[in-house]
Amino acid sequence: MRISSSEIVRIAGIKNFTLTKWGSFQVNLTTGTVTYASRRYTQQIRKAAQL
Repeated sequence: MRISSSEIVRIAGIKNFTLTKWGSFQVNLTTGTVTYASRRYTQQIRKAAQL
């Protein structure tokens, strides 16, 4: 899944999503890494999270 123009992560590697107070998604990976999704891909992330 693409979360920004420079990052692609495996769906199986995503632990959870956290909505920040700025309206962007914090993506917590199973490896302990934390990254942020860009606003451009927020709609795609919401659809994938509902699966």
